[in-house]
Amino acid sequence: MIWDSQITERDGVRVNHARLEPGEASPWHVDSFHRVTVVLQGEQLRIEYQDGGEPKLVPVVAGEAHWDEPSAPRVHRAVNSGQLPYEEVVVVLMERA
Repeated sequence: MIWDSQITERDGVRVNHARLEPGEASPWHVDSFHRVTVVLQGEQLRIEYQDGGEPKLVPVVAGEAHWDEPSAPRVHRAVNSGQLPYEEVVVVLMERA
């Protein structure tokens, strides 16, 4: 598992790379900043909530990009529930909470 490996950071913008093998989960976390996510490969993620809320299934397609809002204060993790590795590049806007 590679999760949130930093590629570069400059002027309040951080670029991260993340990869999860099938069945792997990211650490529990909160997303505190706005970000743009570009999916490099994968099929489906399951978002689980530490407070026990209903998990959310998110289909993903290589090449898609989407804007993500901060998730604070809800602690969650992503589980690769597909058959392929899941991989993404995330541009985090550090000055835009």
